[in-house]
Parts: sequence; C-alpha cells; structure tokens
Amino acid sequence: MIRGLAPTLSFVAALSTSVATFHQLVDCGIIETPENVRNIVIFSSAQPLLLTSTVLGLLLVFRTNASYARWLDARKSWGILVNRSRDLVRQGLTWCPEEEHALRDMLCRWIIAFSISLKCHLRVDEDAIVELAELDILPYAELVALAATQHRPNYALQVLSTVLRELARVLPSANSTLILNMDMNLTAIEDVAGTCERILSTPIPLAYSRHTSRFMIIWLSALPFALWEPLHWGMVPTCFVISALTLGVEDIGVLIEEPFSILPLEVVCSTIRGNIVEMLEIQNAESGEDAGNNGGGGNGESIDVVTRKVSASELVRRAKFESDVSNLRIQAE
Repeated sequence: MIRGLAPTLSFVAALSTSVATFHQLVDCGIIETPENVRNIVIFSSAQPLLLTSTVLGLLLVFRTNASYARWLDARKSWGILVNRSRDLVRQGLTWCPEEEHALRDMLCRWIIAFSISLKCHLRVDEDAIVELAELDILPYAELVALAATQHRPNYALQVLSTVLRELARVLPSANSTLILNMDMNLTAIEDVAGTCERILSTPIPLAYSRHTSRFMIIWLSALPFALWEPLHWGMVPTCFVISALTLGVEDIGVLIEEPFSILPLEVVCSTIRGNIVEMLEIQNAESGEDAGNNGGGGNGESIDVVTRKVSASELVRRAKFESDVSNLRIQAE
C-alpha cells in the first residue's frame, strides 16, 4: 500500500517544502512580493479547507463503506458455501445406499471441484484445471470434460444436479423430501456463485472514484498554504502525515473494492476439501473392536487414544447395542 502512495506523497512533500522555502525567502527579504498578491497566492486563510473538509470526509466514508460492504458480502457468500457444502455432503453420505458408493464419491469430489472452479473463475490469473490436476481431485475423463466448458462452476453444478437425480432413483419414494432438501442446498450454492459474479461485474462507478481522488488531491495541495502561518516549518511533516493518513483511507477502499483478490479463498477451498475428505473417510471406515473397551469415560476410566476413524453409523449401532444389552440385564434382574 505504501508503494502505491509513494508518488502522491512525494508530490505533497515536494509542494510543502517549496511553499515553506518560498515563505522563508519572503520573510528574509530575498524575494519581494506585494502583500495583496501574496495573500491571494499563498491562501493564508484555512477557512476554505475547513468548509470543504466535511465534504471530503463524506466522500471517503461513502467510498470505504461501499467497498467494505462488497468485501463483507463476498466473505459471507463463501461462508455460506462452506456450510452448504458440509450439509450437502452430510446428507449424501448419510442417505446414499452403501452399494451406490460411486454416486457418493462423485458427489464429494464435484463439490470440491465446484469450490476450486469458482475461486479460479473469480480470479483472472488462476486455472481451475491445473489446480484440480495437481490436487488429483477428478479422474482424467471428468477433468477433460470440465476443461471443455466455458463456465466451469455452472458445469460442476450441472454434474451435481445429475448426481442428485440418480440418487433419487435409488432411494425409496418416501425419501423425496430428502432429495428436495439436498437440491435446496445446491440452489444455495448456485446463489453464492451468482452473488460473487454480481460483485465482480459491478464495480463502484468510475466517475465517483475519479471525483473523490481529484477532490482529495486538490485539498491536499492547498493544505501547505493554509498551515504555514500556524506551524511554519512544522507544516512540512504535518502535511506529509495528514496526506498519508487520508490517502491510506482511500487506498483501503480501492483495495477491498474487488474482494476476491485479497480474500483467503485458497484457505476456504482447502477447508471445504479437508472437511469433505474427512467425512468421506469416516463414512468408509470399517467396523473395529467393540466400543465397550473405550466407552468408559462416564465411569471414570481413561479414554484410549483413537488410532482409527470410526463411522457415525458404527457409533450409533454400538450405542443401540449397549442400550439393548442394558435393558436385557435390567429385565433379567
């Protein structure tokens, strides 16, 4: 950010030094200037700056608030993507029949592919195909099919919709509500893509940005003339500091106006991928020893370190088995 402000700050510093040098030469009598001309040229009154400072503040506040609203909207959208992806995978892993592991695996990997495709779709210098190939997310045939499309997030959504259609065919008709809920999650994910595209394709009007920048440059250029009388040579560092702070506020608005280049989308995609992979591994975990050896936490026994992942279905079966055994013991007594 400092590097981008360097030209403007250098101009303000040079102007402040020139104004201070001019005043010093006039005070020493080296340069003779008529008093009326001097008052006109050097803007000895700070009143114009005081009158316009409120306008400048309003312009900067509007610009910063508008940019922050775009940044926050983008971050919330990606947060929704994380939550909806987890929920969609959870529903698919829970209700998909065990013999339909192909549909289950395809659902998981294409949700990961969608998040990475959307990230690269919002950035001009990234390629989703290269990243998916490096991470080994999709099989070669699916990767080639995705590479042949223009709008890759849309294609990923189409694949996911087809997976849900096939899943609806293998599920009992009584589970139609489940497919509807999963499709609602998919629609929410599609809305995330639409929101991100709206933010990307609708920047803050250029005329407003230009007017704010021009207003600020004129205001900062007049500042040294108004501050000479009360500060003298202290005017130079004062103008530099005020310019740096003011320009910094505007530069922050410029930086966050396009949020997808500064948001940690790599971390978000990595979070989605890690959560889905872990959920899939747990779902595919094989049944191990009886949970009775490790389930004594309530009796004051120490819990052994977990050395393997246990599926949620296995935990539920264990709990039901222990409950049935306990009921039989009570009845026997």
